[in-house]
Amino acid sequence: MTISMRRQNSLERAIQAGRDIQLNIGSVIADEYRQGMICREIAEKYGIMGRFHLLTLDLAQQAVRFAIKGYEDTRYGQNSSYNGLMDAEEYQDIARNNIGKNLFKKARK
Repeated sequence: MTISMRRQNSLERAIQAGRDIQLNIGSVIADEYRQGMICREIAEKYGIMGRFHLLTLDLAQQAVRFAIKGYEDTRYGQNSSYNGLMDAEEYQDIARNNIGKNLFKKARK
């Protein structure tokens, strides 16, 4: 299997995991995100990597992001697109705020 095929398979798995996260713990992670946690922290806190059988923490983080903001693309199957736990505007506002908070936290360390 080539590297690009592995990447594609990993992305497909993260896309599906995002949907699975929505169905299993969606409201919880949406609230955590609204309260300032970033996707990586959520992935670590809820054991997304192991729970949803993802190979890396980066894929788990991406799956959380997909769950929160949704996924729109048909390259990976007709049923791969889905809405997020929050609309795009709310997601972008919170993302900007969370990034700023976390940069400030890192700078203080």
